[in-house]
Amino acid sequence: MEEVFEFFGGPLDGHVQTVSLPSDELNDVAAIPVSQHMIEMLSGHRWQPKGPATSIAVYLRQDDGAGGQYHYLRSSKPAKIA
Repeated sequence: MEEVFEFFGGPLDGHVQTVSLPSDELNDVAAIPVSQHMIEMLSGHRWQPKGPATSIAVYLRQDDGAGGQYHYLRSSKPAKIA
């Protein structure tokens, strides 16, 4: 069963992701590395390595009746997360 999640706010705002796991098996919090490469991929460009993450975006999962949502909480520099 596939589920669709949409991201609200932050660098992934508007991105829709289909996953093959039931929503109860997904993490409530997602920490996603952000880099120029990731932004270009979400814009439809081909994958090309572009260096390390410049920040980590943190999202909190919320479920509604029609599908899941991840809402932006904050960003941090990668060294502060470790």
